[in-house]
Amino acid sequence: MKNKVLALGAAAAIAVALAACGSDDGDDTSATDTTTAAISQDDWVAQANQICADGNKEIEQAAPDGNDIEAFVTDTFIPGIQSQIDAIRALGAPEGMEDQITEFLDGAEDDLDTLEQDPSSLSNNSFKETNQEAAALGLDECAG
Repeated sequence: MKNKVLALGAAAAIAVALAACGSDDGDDTSATDTTTAAISQDDWVAQANQICADGNKEIEQAAPDGNDIEAFVTDTFIPGIQSQIDAIRALGAPEGMEDQITEFLDGAEDDLDTLEQDPSSLSNNSFKETNQEAAALGLDECAG
């Protein structure tokens, strides 16, 4: 049960932090992806928070009852967070916030890459800095 709670807490934290990132496929399109859409800061925050809230709910519903946390992280958590990142990145960025949002999303993807290397390393500290960046952006649902 302790592992499940830890995984869910980290899932919520990661989900919020990663909602705006794209896939890390070698194309460096992140800067252009967050600058193409004209969106207000209030709309961006509201939509990104909704993406995280919905994604967190899906991840929590899929959390394992047993001890198979690593499979959950690999099969559900990582893809779920990546999906949130992709959706947030697709929102674009409010004018003047492009660099901050790109840094946040890129950091979230870096954290996700680290977790992908070692799924057993998921903890409440896995996305600590990224969660702080999310909170600074007003992404309460994404900051765990």
